[in-house]
Amino acid sequence: YIRRSSASTASATTTKSLPIAGSMFHSNPVERISGQQPRTIISDVYLYSIRHKFFPLNWFTKDRLQLAQHRLHDLHTKVHRTELTAESTPSEVKVLVFDMLKMSALWGDDMEHMCMSPMKWLECMSNYLSALVTLSPAHSLGFDGLALPVISFATEFGKHLDFFRNYPDFETSYPIWYTFKRTARNEILQGTLFSKDHYVQNLAILLQVRDQVKLLTASFLQLSSTPAKHPSDSDLRGAIAAKAPRTVTNDSPQSFCNTDSPKCTSSPTCIICAASHLLRLHLASAIAFSDGKPCFSAYQDSELRTLKPLGSAKETKPICIPYNLASGCKHQHDDGRLHICSLCGREHSALSRVTSCLCIFEGIIRP
Repeated sequence: YIRRSSASTASATTTKSLPIAGSMFHSNPVERISGQQPRTIISDVYLYSIRHKFFPLNWFTKDRLQLAQHRLHDLHTKVHRTELTAESTPSEVKVLVFDMLKMSALWGDDMEHMCMSPMKWLECMSNYLSALVTLSPAHSLGFDGLALPVISFATEFGKHLDFFRNYPDFETSYPIWYTFKRTARNEILQGTLFSKDHYVQNLAILLQVRDQVKLLTASFLQLSSTPAKHPSDSDLRGAIAAKAPRTVTNDSPQSFCNTDSPKCTSSPTCIICAASHLLRLHLASAIAFSDGKPCFSAYQDSELRTLKPLGSAKETKPICIPYNLASGCKHQHDDGRLHICSLCGREHSALSRVTSCLCIFEGIIRP
């Protein structure tokens, strides 16, 4: 009973020493002026946190500042112990700061430019500058009454803000220089002085890289949008003939031999009907050899295909054109192009002139 009585007495004494009546001071009155934004109030939890942490810029929006001012209990804070000085009181040794880990999970960070728009960036930077002005020492006065130049975090931060705020094409260039700006801002808070030449040089490099990326992207899009050009039969013959090893002889490549003589002439040989014309000039209506026998292949939509389905297949099959030329083709096609003779359908090229080909007579292709 004695202990309970003493405890109630101590509680009553504490209550009397901290009266609630008259304790609600209007310390930061905000006057509303037409056409102007109300003055932004930076709460103590922000000011104490800035002194010990790199503060994410997107935490300085007007809404979040008001939330910390009026609903601090909804945010994550912790008690931080400061060093006791001659001017500080014991109550000032313990201060309230943000719990950065939990607050980062709640509000995010400012690593990427998508976290805020260019206009919101200006708002946050102005509020951050107001906090630094509050934390920075007042200017000293000289003998003439003018303020002496004092290097402070606020003055260097203000130069940093003015540089980007007045930068040409501020909104369009915002994503380009954002990462550099964030790094430079943290360097200022570490004690680095603002250097306009350094900023101009780095931004010039960033813009140059941006222009090069644009050129490469445009070139890639142009190439990808250009339809693939299928080489004609004459182009393929020319390319293969150019790659074929040259020998000391007067004979022309076999793909250009005349139907009347195994010796060289300038007349081409059609690999569908063995007539003296190019494959791409073969008439769609010509589906038989000169002796009346049906052709094995046909040229449809710039593609060489079997004239009729093979075996139990319901559709005609594509035939590899390079395979039927003099040099042949060693590739396996994913689209199922056949490596067969376009003249008779056997496993040899049309212009190889093998004796097993049904259209070869004494080494000459006969239509």
